[in-house]
Amino acid sequence: MALLKTIFVVLGLPRPVAAVIIRVTNILAAMVANKTTFVSPPVALATAQAHVAALISAEAAAKTKALGTVQTRDDALKLVVEDAHQLHAYVQQLANANPSQAGQIAADAAMSLRKAMVRATHDL
Repeated sequence: MALLKTIFVVLGLPRPVAAVIIRVTNILAAMVANKTTFVSPPVALATAQAHVAALISAEAAAKTKALGTVQTRDDALKLVVEDAHQLHAYVQQLANANPSQAGQIAADAAMSLRKAMVRATHDL
């Protein structure tokens, strides 16, 4: 019987826009601080930071309840969430490539690991 251990990196995006802004800002700050670990992310970190800044502006405009601002905010939110998912996939890929360092890689990106599930498979 072989034991299979699956690694799951947890992104943990909340639902409220303000919380998404804080969460993604923390992830980006952690990844910028650990550039040696995250050499070539799929989204340039500066680009993702610009998307977050645009979301902050759009969220402030949406709170004025002016016509069309909510749709603009939702579009900016969608872009930030897509960036976060791409960065999450990148961190997951790095963790899968280095299982012994997976916890540190996830922590360097301000993410965490889900509790490992160990499954026993029968030999054929």
